[in-house]
Amino acid sequence: MPKIKFQLTANWEREEDERYIQYIKARIRDARENHTPKMTQAELAEKLGRTQAYFSKLEKGELVPSIVEMLGIAQHTQTPIQFFLPIQDIKEDQLNGMEWRLLSSFRSIEDNQRKEIVIDTAKKFAETKKVRQK
Repeated sequence: MPKIKFQLTANWEREEDERYIQYIKARIRDARENHTPKMTQAELAEKLGRTQAYFSKLEKGELVPSIVEMLGIAQHTQTPIQFFLPIQDIKEDQLNGMEWRLLSSFRSIEDNQRKEIVIDTAKKFAETKKVRQK
């Protein structure tokens, strides 16, 4: 696979570049760690044809992945590509990797009766957690 270098456009401010890099590195780590079963850097790097050291640099923000690598990370962690995009409309309500996977799986259920069962089950789990915390 040819190496593609990330090149910043001249009109971006340096501070904004850093903000996006920090955002992307956190999202990559979150997607990898929330994959079931949890993936190591080495496991995901191998799936992408990279080394663990390279992947470590991605998660530290020392390197910025290409769009092709982002698509690969999304595919191998079963995380929608939207999870990695800094969507301006969503602030504190941003979904983490596990929540994106849950939503994606929920949307793939075609039967509304089964969707209701999933919702009821999630509510019961949430209520159980509240009782334990008291």
